[in-house]
Formats: sequence, structure tokens, C-alpha cells
Amino acid sequence: RAEIRWRDTPLSAILATIASLGYTPNLHTPDEEDNKQRRERNHDLLRLIVAGLGMMQVMMFATGLYTGAWHGIDHEYEQLLRWISLLCSAPVMLYAGYPYLKNAWLGLRHRQPNMDLPIALACAGAWLASLYHTLIGRGEIYYDGVTMFIFFISISRYLEAHTRRRARHN
Repeated sequence: RAEIRWRDTPLSAILATIASLGYTPNLHTPDEEDNKQRRERNHDLLRLIVAGLGMMQVMMFATGLYTGAWHGIDHEYEQLLRWISLLCSAPVMLYAGYPYLKNAWLGLRHRQPNMDLPIALACAGAWLASLYHTLIGRGEIYYDGVTMFIFFISISRYLEAHTRRRARHN
């Protein structure tokens, strides 16, 4: 992305130069930029809602597992709670956590690790270990921790982006 300000050079010459470098120039108007930011904000809010709802549901089932560990629980009910927790955590991990996974991957691909890398590694590692333990029917699961972590990171980033937008418009 580049912002170009010109005085004497015609726009067609600038676009031709950009195209000769192998890039496709796209001109953005302020209205398009506002619409894009609004769509991104709505998408971020939807991801936050998915993370919050998923976290609450997983915590509800985790409470059953924690209580069952202390007072006893039938293996069938334990497995049911594990599978339901998996189903509730999958949208959180794959949809709400997608920006962290994508940014971590892009950072690695460009050989520039970023702050999303440890978030993605921790969440993906814990979620995949939990998936494995759910499939084999024994071992610890961490769906509750993964969903809570993604929710709290998402809410902090949403609030940060909101604050930046407000500062930019003032």
C-alpha cells in the first residue's frame, strides 16, 4: 500500500509506472476507505461476539467437567461434555482466532515473526492437544483456556482499534 501525492506528473504516468513494477494500482476514495473501515469494524465486532459466546458456552461445560473431576462423572457424560466443548470452541479458534493465525503465518512466511506468533502457537497448540485428547477419550483438554485467551485478546484489540479510530477522527 502506498500513498502518492503529486504535483506536475499526470496520474496516468504514475499508474503506468506502478503497473510496470508488477503491481495493480487501485485508487481509493475517502468514501471507499470509510466503507472498508466500517466493514472491518463490523467484522471485528462479529468475531468478538463469537469469541464471547463461545467462551461462555465452553466455560459452562468446563464447569461440569471440573465438578465431575471432584465428585465423579460417568465416562460417557465426560466424553459428551468434551465433544460439546470441542464444537463450541471450534468457531472461536477458527473464526475469532483466524486473524492471529493468519498474521502469524504471514510473519513467518516473510521471515518477520510478530506478536501474533506466540498467540497463534499457544492457542493452536492447546486446541490441537485438546482435540487429540478428545479423540482418544482421555487426557486433559484446554478448550476453556483457549477460548478465554482468544476472547480477552480480541476484546483488547477491538478496544485499541476503536481508540485509534477515534483519535484519528479528532
